Amino acid sequence: MKRLLYLVPALLVIFSCDNASLLSGIDQEDLFHSVKHTDSLRIELDFQNREISEPEDIEAEFVLENITDDTLRYRFSSGCQVGYFISTRGQRVFDSTERVMCTAALTKLVIEPGKSARYTISLEHFDTDDIQLEKGLYRLTAFLLGDYGVKITAPFVTR
Repeated sequence: MKRLLYLVPALLVIFSCDNASLLSGIDQEDLFHSVKHTDSLRIELDFQNREISEPEDIEAEFVLENITDDTLRYRFSSGCQVGYFISTRGQRVFDSTERVMCTAALTKLVIEPGKSARYTISLEHFDTDDIQLEKGLYRLTAFLLGDYGVKITAPFVTR
C-alpha cells in the first residue's frame, strides 16, 4: 500500500508535465516544415496552416522535386500514390492508408528533370470524430506508397 501512495504522485507529475519538455531538442524553426535530399529527389513537407487545434486544421504540401538529369518514374498498384500518418509519442493517431479506398487501376508518377510533383495533405475529407489532438507535439509523415523509400517527417504543435 505504501508503494502505491508513492506511485500515484509520481504518475501525476509525469502526466501533468508541461509540453515544454516535449519540445526540448526541437528548434522552433524546425516546426511545420522539413526538407530532405536523396540522390534523385529534394523532398519537402510544408504546413500551410500553423494554427492547429483540430484535425481539420492540418493542411500540408508534400513536394517531390527531381534533382537529376534523368526522368524519374514510379509505378503504383492502385490509384493511390501517397500516404501519410500523424503520430505523437510513438503512437499513430491517424493513418491515411487505413481510411482511404483506392481504385484498382495501375498508375504511375513521372517527374521530368527539374520538375516537381505536388500533393496536398489534408484531413478535411475524413471522418475525424475519433481523433482528439490534445495540446502537444506531433509528427506528420508523408511517403510514396510502394517500396520506394521516399518518406519525410515534419514536427508540429497543437494549441
